[in-house]
Amino acid sequence: MQQEEEAGPDVTDEVSSDLDDDLWTRSAPYIKDTSTLRTWDSYIAQDASTKPPPLNLTEAGPQAFESMLARGQVRASSFSRPHGPAVASSVVLASLLALTVGNESALFQRSEDGQQFCDALPEFRLYGFSPSAIGAIKKRCLTCGGQYLKLDTFVNKMYTKERSRCAVALASAVRQALHSLKQHTVSRWQGGSLLQLQELVRAVMTILDPLHHLVSTVELAGGDARIVESVEKQMVQFQTARGLLPKIWQELLRVACSPWTEFLEEWIGTRPETGIPMHRTNLGQTKGFVKVEAEVYTDDFGEGCEEVDFRLKKNQAPSFIPDDVLEMAFETGRSLRFLWACHPEHALSKPNTLVKAVAPGIDWKFEWDAIQRLEAQVMVYKESLAGAIEECRNLGEPSSVHEPGVARTTTEAARGLFTLDPEEMHDRLAASMQDLDRQPAAEDTPTVLDELIRQHLDGQEFVLEGRSDDDMLHWSLIPNLSFGRLIQAQAQVVNREALRELFKSHNLRNHLRLQHDFQLFGNGVFSSRLAQALFDPDLERADRQAGVARQGDTMGLRLGGRDTWPPASSELRLALLGVLVDSFDVQPWGGSFSDPFSTEATDLPGELSFAVRDLSDEEIDKCVNPDSLEALDFLRLSYKVPSELRFVLTPLILMQYDRVFKLMLRVLRLVFVTDQLWREAMLERDDNEPGYRFVRESRHFVASVASYFLDVGVALPWQAFEKRLDKMESSLEKQPTDGLESPEKLREVHSAVLNVVSQSLFLRKRQKGVLQLLEEVFTIVLQYAKLRRQHNKKGAADAAVSSAMLYKQFKKKVQVFGTVCRGMAEKARVDKGREEDRELGLEGLGDDTMVSHLLLKLDINGFYGAH
Repeated sequence: MQQEEEAGPDVTDEVSSDLDDDLWTRSAPYIKDTSTLRTWDSYIAQDASTKPPPLNLTEAGPQAFESMLARGQVRASSFSRPHGPAVASSVVLASLLALTVGNESALFQRSEDGQQFCDALPEFRLYGFSPSAIGAIKKRCLTCGGQYLKLDTFVNKMYTKERSRCAVALASAVRQALHSLKQHTVSRWQGGSLLQLQELVRAVMTILDPLHHLVSTVELAGGDARIVESVEKQMVQFQTARGLLPKIWQELLRVACSPWTEFLEEWIGTRPETGIPMHRTNLGQTKGFVKVEAEVYTDDFGEGCEEVDFRLKKNQAPSFIPDDVLEMAFETGRSLRFLWACHPEHALSKPNTLVKAVAPGIDWKFEWDAIQRLEAQVMVYKESLAGAIEECRNLGEPSSVHEPGVARTTTEAARGLFTLDPEEMHDRLAASMQDLDRQPAAEDTPTVLDELIRQHLDGQEFVLEGRSDDDMLHWSLIPNLSFGRLIQAQAQVVNREALRELFKSHNLRNHLRLQHDFQLFGNGVFSSRLAQALFDPDLERADRQAGVARQGDTMGLRLGGRDTWPPASSELRLALLGVLVDSFDVQPWGGSFSDPFSTEATDLPGELSFAVRDLSDEEIDKCVNPDSLEALDFLRLSYKVPSELRFVLTPLILMQYDRVFKLMLRVLRLVFVTDQLWREAMLERDDNEPGYRFVRESRHFVASVASYFLDVGVALPWQAFEKRLDKMESSLEKQPTDGLESPEKLREVHSAVLNVVSQSLFLRKRQKGVLQLLEEVFTIVLQYAKLRRQHNKKGAADAAVSSAMLYKQFKKKVQVFGTVCRGMAEKARVDKGREEDRELGLEGLGDDTMVSHLLLKLDINGFYGAH
């Protein structure tokens, strides 16, 4: 230890001698100082006399830096070597600030194309700073200035006639943001350092950069929907950002989307309609996601029909709106305009009803608290609107005369203007001109967007007190929660009232029953009278005969007992005269028919009458033959749907009714023919004779098919339809609940029922082969009937041979038909029921299992299968 202590001083002296000239080894006096909290604000605010002497060159001020730069004591690289005159920092900072907000200054001017800024001086240097220190901030300011100019150009281009409402709204939001940025950026800057300016420019760039990206990528040609989608996509990127940027973009989305939400409010009826009202007669009119156009409906067989109505254009609605909410809003608007057009006296057709109810506006809600408040407002509005409707119904107020769907106040004011005296009219026009000449009042109250931008530039943050990030709404829920609840409440009230008018005022059920009784042969009197008028050979001929006077007895077409065909139009009128009226009068109809087409008391609802069907040349050639199965295909029922019932009785539905009527008319003819053959065969019964067996089996086959068609194919689905109508009608007496029944739902149920009937009657396209087999069997029966009429002209042997051949063909076709039906029934047992049938209460009625009923009627003991 002693040796080490002796060697230590020698080593220390040697090291000290080597570092005598080193600056860092010099001893310095110890200065005791108390620890303090050092900040930029306290440093800037302290008095110059109390500041300690600078220890570094950067703290000595720009004068010291410029002095050392002039003496060459500051080394600079070649790329950052200062050139040009030195400019005071206050001038440079003011110019950079002006550049940031898109203004010209002493150092920066606009380029010739006006889309960017350039230096006014070729070369200059910032007094007290090197070029590398100012380069980054200058680049950012040039970027901000160029973006500001491009945004300003975008705003000016949007204010044209060709632009959509949402494009103008977006331009207005961008203009408001630019104005707020410029105002608060300039007012906030009270002079300072380069770092403070850099921080301010950074805050400005966080708003300008996304705005510039938005206007560069927005799809202006896609209409309002694509514009709103672009703003929504940009807003979603900031949904999880900190600070006030999410709130700023939420407000930008609200402003840009306001024209679309305003139209949505007008369409569902929570806001008075402005501008040219939407009406189904204005072909080509388009507003938002609704267009009035003609649409061609095509059925399974390619036959189409055209109808002009309101159409939902989903491509004109933003993609973030759920499809069910959009469809609900569309159907609500259709139901509302039905009330406006057909029931001007209804409470929903009066403007004061909406004023009393005070509907909440459709707006974006981004927080749970706002959603909960909206839920409460919607419940109050729903109860208030239902109460106002019930009050108006109980008071029985007289109908107000107005144009349905038009802003009534404007119409009444216009009518009042043209009924004034000339002097009073002149005074009103002068007062109006004076009001227009007055300067618009300045808006002293800042907007929400303006306040948010000011707080963002001041560095304030939006904090949810007492809540975590889990309490924030996920973006996928926001559109449905913001729009869906009010739309659903309005739909429940409006659709309920529309259904009430359809059932009560227009007696919809009577019109539906009319189709069932006549188009679907549900009226037995009609079936009997029609068969007699068409086929009875004992009736008086309806055609004119030379030298023969008519006796005035009941006349008929006598199909099957005449050689000339088709009958003339006069024969049709005489033969079918009174068939519809007599069949209609014998039925007890509940209530009365509301039919605008009826002009006389004897007219049937919808001017129901027989008419001639439009046929192709090939179909006409088949109709000419009275012995063909298609001989009566020219005959149809004509029914003009009242405008109030077009919700339910669409052209496509009428086309389905017509196809069923065409098939049932053929079956009616076969029933009459086989019954007539049976009566004749009973007079000359011979069990071993092929003709007798043919008549017996054909009568059984036709009767089984007719019974299946009427008792199963038509009756069962229609009974389910009647039960569903009872349920709908009974729900009208209750208060609107979460369940939603609407005219559109009624149309869907009606269409589904007819689809079930068509499938049970083999009228679907995929059942075309089965129907052809059935028609071939019917054709063989008609051929045998023709053979029986020609029995007296040919020999008995020839007739017996022909009967045997026809019986063989008949039996073979029936066997094939039974095999096909059996396969359809077995396959249907494996397949699951359709979901739409379960929803409509038609489960088990819309599949091929119903064919089992036909098999039981046709071949219960397996006769044709065994042979």
